[in-house]
Amino acid sequence: MRKSAAKAIASASAVGLLTMPRVSADDFFRGGQALQRMWLVAHTLGLAIYPMTTLAYMFLRARHGGEGLSEAAVAALTEARPRFTRLFPVQPEQAEVLLFRVSQAEAPTQASLRRPVPEILHISGAGS
Repeated sequence: MRKSAAKAIASASAVGLLTMPRVSADDFFRGGQALQRMWLVAHTLGLAIYPMTTLAYMFLRARHGGEGLSEAAVAALTEARPRFTRLFPVQPEQAEVLLFRVSQAEAPTQASLRRPVPEILHISGAGS
């Protein structure tokens, strides 16, 4: 897994990190909205966005108590963190929403199949 991630990053045109000012539900929500806008603009420019979420989320877990992680995993993440912050100089209070790769993309040859929104999203009290 580690080698494939390194290979993917090395072949990317760019790598980015979307951040928000704080680690809060509101900031992650607004970060998701910013991500959608960025992704749509990238698509119109012929760029592909490839999320690489695991590392940012694991750092966040390790920094906020390490719930569900072994002591060895927390130690490994703590050791790796300075290398990451040299590439992406984030402040401790910032939320790292998404690490991603960017590459040139060919136009899709086939549309993704989508279910109608009402088939997958149900809102209690909607329409009443």
